Amino acid sequence: MVYDVYDAIMWKCIYGPNDLRKYNLYKIDIRKLLKRASANRVLYLVAKRLASLNLQRDDLLIKDIINKGDIYINRLRHTLKEINRVLGKNNVDYLIIKTDRPLPYITLDVDVLVKPDKIRYAMELFRKEGFKVRYFSQKKQYDMIKNGLLRIDLHANVNWLGTKFLDTEFLWKERRYTTIAGITCPVPSKTVEWCLTVAHILFERLYIPLLDYLYLKKCEHEVNLLEILKQTKKYRWKRSFELFYKRYIKLRTNGSFPYLFSPIEVIRLFVDRLLSRRLKLFDVLYYIFCYIRYLLSSRTKVPIYGDWYDFTKASTLDTIRKVMKDKEKIKVLIVCDGILPPTSKMTGMKIVKNMFELLARDPSIELHILTTVDKWSERIEETLRSSNAQIHLLDSPIKRFAKIWFLLSKILIFLKVFKLNRRYNFDIIHEYSSNEILFLRTLAYQLFFKGKLLHTILTHHKRSINMPDFIKNRLDLIIYTYLGKVKLNKNEICIPIGVNINVFRNRKVISREGCKETNNEIKLLYVGLLEERKGAITLAKALRDMLNDKIKLVVATYNRDGVFYNYRKSLKNFLSVLKNPNVIILEGEQDIPYLMKKCDILIIPTTQPHGTLGHPAILLEGLATGMPIIASEIPGHKEIIINGYNGLLFKPGDPLDLQRKICLLLNDRKLREKIAYNAGKTSLKFDVHDTVRKITNLYKCLLWGS
Repeated sequence: MVYDVYDAIMWKCIYGPNDLRKYNLYKIDIRKLLKRASANRVLYLVAKRLASLNLQRDDLLIKDIINKGDIYINRLRHTLKEINRVLGKNNVDYLIIKTDRPLPYITLDVDVLVKPDKIRYAMELFRKEGFKVRYFSQKKQYDMIKNGLLRIDLHANVNWLGTKFLDTEFLWKERRYTTIAGITCPVPSKTVEWCLTVAHILFERLYIPLLDYLYLKKCEHEVNLLEILKQTKKYRWKRSFELFYKRYIKLRTNGSFPYLFSPIEVIRLFVDRLLSRRLKLFDVLYYIFCYIRYLLSSRTKVPIYGDWYDFTKASTLDTIRKVMKDKEKIKVLIVCDGILPPTSKMTGMKIVKNMFELLARDPSIELHILTTVDKWSERIEETLRSSNAQIHLLDSPIKRFAKIWFLLSKILIFLKVFKLNRRYNFDIIHEYSSNEILFLRTLAYQLFFKGKLLHTILTHHKRSINMPDFIKNRLDLIIYTYLGKVKLNKNEICIPIGVNINVFRNRKVISREGCKETNNEIKLLYVGLLEERKGAITLAKALRDMLNDKIKLVVATYNRDGVFYNYRKSLKNFLSVLKNPNVIILEGEQDIPYLMKKCDILIIPTTQPHGTLGHPAILLEGLATGMPIIASEIPGHKEIIINGYNGLLFKPGDPLDLQRKICLLLNDRKLREKIAYNAGKTSLKFDVHDTVRKITNLYKCLLWGS
């Protein structure tokens, strides 16, 4: 029998979340429930159970609690790993005490017990690993502190109030191993852990939280009470233990949690301490203060225990909810002044168009796109015309003079953004660029813009990635599309550009085998410009003597109406080097998924990491189709392709190495099938739906908090 409905709901959250529907939770003060759960050390679990019910009440508060809890759980996991690493590799015996519990919960520290003769040695080991050390209890306890980890309390024995309560030999008796937060750790026997929990309640907390009660109840049948009674008698706290045990039995049938010992019970405990010379005047005054606070706070304020979640944030979350209710849409301006991919629908343009199309469908976002490219604006507007997105084109007669326009447009865009912001009052300005100078323009928006500033780096340019921190830190967020080894600051994140995997997956990969059986041909596919930086000449040299009636090359390239104005000259140069008639030239825009269906091997011989997506669009599309891929070993390729697993890599600009890799795939069907299968698995990391979901969540987090 429980004390009130809040206790009942807490119990149901732990044991029967499906039965919560019978309670009218819409009449319950959710915050009061959460505060009660916090005092019982089950806040994280109760919040997760409430989140699963989709109450639509205090959901921001509940999600914030879960997010903060996940951070602490990860810190606990990393802290236990660090303890295992530091002490385990140096053969120091240790035990994790007062941490093993039957439910996921949040702790602010980890108590570690080592043998008395090893405690200084253990302390020095942690100090060498960069931990800050604090001394307690005549250097019999050390607190280890390191950024990113929970505090580690290093003990030689278990002491409260400067007094020993248990034998050292008893603590180390029958130790065992268990899993805490996914990490296997040495812990004391259940008898010792049970006794430690009771002693902690009696001599430090003076209250019983629900978490500890559940642990004591779960383990009581595996505990040797005679051993515990011997320890209590030896160290003169047997009467306190008997008082606790009587209360523990009563709580089984009629109790509310957290249970703070009554004044009569505490007097008996203090008398026991007084006889043992363990009582101080401060303890008495502190209990009186805590008991009054406990009653006035509806049993949510308890001694010692500090809340890991700050409930004073509730008012802030109320404000956020009000803003969300009053303002249904986030106004976002995306600035891309021609730095985005080419105007062809075949490559990057199609990827970015799909990304913005999905972003515009989100009902919580009002999307505006500012660009300087006429064709880009026209083509993306075809798709976005019926959505929330609006296209703003920066136009001028000076466009005829390309070099002048390239420099002048950087300033004109700033003025255009200023005018658009006055008209629409944007919440977020998100700039896409591949030029580090444009970082400065993004920063200049702060002269008139009070919202959030984001900048996405769409390049392999080394200086763009290694810009000074004092520039980067002025922005709210920097997004990299490049998955290489980049040292990230707090306001930086990697989100690779994705492809619409469903479009390519719907093309049956097995149809390529059918194509080979009917036509008795193997088709090699190349997609892109026929210029040297794309590796077209390297490809021509490699295939000059390989192509025949059974092995043909399919080249899908742009026509002269596209962005590449030297097309005819480059095509003539490519054919003059190839000197082989077994090549199919496809000019203009092509259906890339269809081509990949009909061809057998995709070749990407790019010699320079030049591009505006971070990773080549055709590479991501080939992975999504599940094609065997041969790519040059350059940045943008080697971060995704694992040689021999999901593709083959060759030395950039080396036609002989490329020729060897092509022969290897042609002669080994099992290798082709293995690479094709693993390529499909790899493509799951580059789904455009995931990319858009992450960007949308970033927008919401920046404005509305975590």
